[in-house]
Amino acid sequence: VRMVSSQVMHLRREITDLRVEQDRRHAVVKSSLTKLNKNIARVAAAPGRRRVAPERAGGEVADRAGPGGSVRPARVARLGQRPKTLHDLWAEWKFGSAGFKAASSFTSHERGKVKSLFSMRKPFWDKCDELVRAGMTAQVACDTIYRAYGENLPVTQILRRMKEDRRANSWPPSLNTWVA
Repeated sequence: VRMVSSQVMHLRREITDLRVEQDRRHAVVKSSLTKLNKNIARVAAAPGRRRVAPERAGGEVADRAGPGGSVRPARVARLGQRPKTLHDLWAEWKFGSAGFKAASSFTSHERGKVKSLFSMRKPFWDKCDELVRAGMTAQVACDTIYRAYGENLPVTQILRRMKEDRRANSWPPSLNTWVA
């Protein structure tokens, strides 16, 4: 009887241990699936690459003739009000957002109209561009910046910290691109 009782107790402990292990694995899988779903949603929402036509003097686009051969005006230079992610900011820099002109092709006059927003975002754009030139994809560069500053921080907080780091010239180690 003692032998059977001892075996029953042993089996109960093993079952309890297995339940704990199963719960832990379930939490890990759930976390991984959540990250995967966020990445898929981000990639699905990313704009496709578009070709921007060269501008003529006066803000007209050279090869965008409308009906009857008339030339239509160029896209408006404006920045998005509240970008949700760093990936959206990068797309705004390279391709523009919501039909607006890409921030990288703003003239000095256009930059002046949105000086506050532009100067707040410029350290991110420069650092992301630096990381891309160092061999990362834009997606990986944005994710690296998220990891360096905190994945749960709002975009505005990350931009403020990047602006401070640029002034102090003290970037987080994971964002340094020079080779020793």
